[in-house]
Amino acid sequence: MMRIVFSLAALWLLTGCFSSTLQVRELTEGEYALASDAAEAVAGEYWSRYVAGNEAQRLRTMLGDNAITHGDDIMPIHVALLWDEDTPMPDAGYPVYISMHGGGAFTVGENNEQWTIQQQRYPAVQGLYVCPRSARDTWDHWHEAHMFGLIDTLVRALLLRDDINPDRIYLCGYCSGGNGVYQLGPILADRWAAVSATKAIHEGAPLANLRNCPIDIQWGEADPDTIDRPGLNRVSVNELYALHSADRGGYTFREIEHWRQGRFVNDKSTVGWLARFTRDPYPQRVVWEQNGDVRESSNPIRHQFYYLAIDKDHSFDGTGPDRIVAELDRETNTATLDVTGYDTVYLRLNDHVLDLDQPVTVVCNGQVVFHGEVERSAAMLQKTLAERGDRRYMFSAELEIDVVEADASGR
Repeated sequence: MMRIVFSLAALWLLTGCFSSTLQVRELTEGEYALASDAAEAVAGEYWSRYVAGNEAQRLRTMLGDNAITHGDDIMPIHVALLWDEDTPMPDAGYPVYISMHGGGAFTVGENNEQWTIQQQRYPAVQGLYVCPRSARDTWDHWHEAHMFGLIDTLVRALLLRDDINPDRIYLCGYCSGGNGVYQLGPILADRWAAVSATKAIHEGAPLANLRNCPIDIQWGEADPDTIDRPGLNRVSVNELYALHSADRGGYTFREIEHWRQGRFVNDKSTVGWLARFTRDPYPQRVVWEQNGDVRESSNPIRHQFYYLAIDKDHSFDGTGPDRIVAELDRETNTATLDVTGYDTVYLRLNDHVLDLDQPVTVVCNGQVVFHGEVERSAAMLQKTLAERGDRRYMFSAELEIDVVEADASGR
């Protein structure tokens, strides 16, 4: 029902004969595997070499050029460190605020003006303030498919800075930028500490994915324009209320309806609210929905989410959301998965997720599908670093799980 991957890569690494192009081999059971302290050492060495490597240099060049590229698209960025010079940098690094401007299907000049306005929108920011300029001048310029790659590349580049806190990266947006938050927030929820959408509308990305990512929603009562933004935001808020009611441990959100402000909303409290939150990379419970029956260009498929993964060749069949609900019980060292829509899923593990010095149990759709020891692998550390570019999402083991039918209890 599952496969465990092993590697000998650490032998080369620990003897100093490692290169960024090292070809690792799969080991048979009983051969070399990493102990807990060795896994941490190997992960640290892999990260150090990644930071010094060609891919990291490519990403740093983008930051230095103030332009993020992905495919054929270029996204200019404005970056400013806003910090009281008399206040020491936090030990964990500066928080990061990625702030997306309004505009849309306007002229280049009009969207440039919106970008300039966004650079000054939040005077209370204390941290690294990053304002991207949308790569295209279309009404959906923040949530077309290309934007997910651009924003994810921006995050990868920021994670290479040694002065930022990787668990305090926030995403916010105003008007059409807020529309983007409604899409990029849930789909990339494992990247953010919290998100904020002001004067925006939800385009259909699964809000269920925000179980561990707080969201701030603000709109104006006199903002119907050609779209009923107040009404659409209330629909989103009601959905979040329902999600929180059913899962009291998750779905933190704030809603503010601004009165007597006309079409423009004073959302200056946004950064103070966002700053309250820190990302948990390994939450006790994860809800991951991917919905293929919503506009495809603004709901691209992802293959990793927190400590979960799916096959690269998986595609939506249009029958509804494909869904994984994962729950960790660290006292019993058990992962419970409720899965719909997938034939195979992957559980990524390290010693922050579960204790890999103890036997691990996996329950899928009500049935125990694995119980036993899991060995750490240098190859998996290398693979997951390449996939995510995030030190927090380096995993030393992976269990491949063939999804079983729900048992008679209906799970």
